[in-house]
Amino acid sequence: KKDIDKGTKDGINIVLGQIQGVLNRLKTHTELLEIKERYETLMNKLKEGVVVDDKKGIIKYINPGGAQLLGYTPEELIGHHWHQLVAPSSWEIINRESSKRKLGISSTYEATLLTKDRKELAVIISGTPLYSRDGEFEGSLAVFTDITKRREMEKALFESEQKFRVIAESSMLGTLIVQDNLVKYVNEALA
Repeated sequence: KKDIDKGTKDGINIVLGQIQGVLNRLKTHTELLEIKERYETLMNKLKEGVVVDDKKGIIKYINPGGAQLLGYTPEELIGHHWHQLVAPSSWEIINRESSKRKLGISSTYEATLLTKDRKELAVIISGTPLYSRDGEFEGSLAVFTDITKRREMEKALFESEQKFRVIAESSMLGTLIVQDNLVKYVNEALA
């Protein structure tokens, strides 16, 4: 049985240490790839819109769900200014809220966007500023959700309440509404 000299042992230990370092980096790289894949899957499956723009307002990223809500593909929107997607009626609020990003302020607000075929899409937008590693403002991240159906239901409810009020106010019969043991409404005929 031959003994390995100290220099050879040291050399083997160095090589084994290097191999272990490479294996650790491969493991870290593999874990990072898995995280990236999960992130991409999540972004691709979201039905809400996720948009990243630079400090000039140029779209750098939009997820497929967001592009689809607007009738586009992501490729059609990347490289264009987000302003082209905003209905004129919402320019003021969008400009006001977007200017907050440069001040480091996040906000949530309702606005109207335009689809590719120029139809209006009511949305709620949550925007937040993005910064580089050295703290420099780089742009914004915005998540938007279609609330068109909610707005339509609110409008229908309001119109229904208005019709009920007209009928109840002009009725010769007394009308009383009690909810949770509290009187909520009494028309003139009953009062």
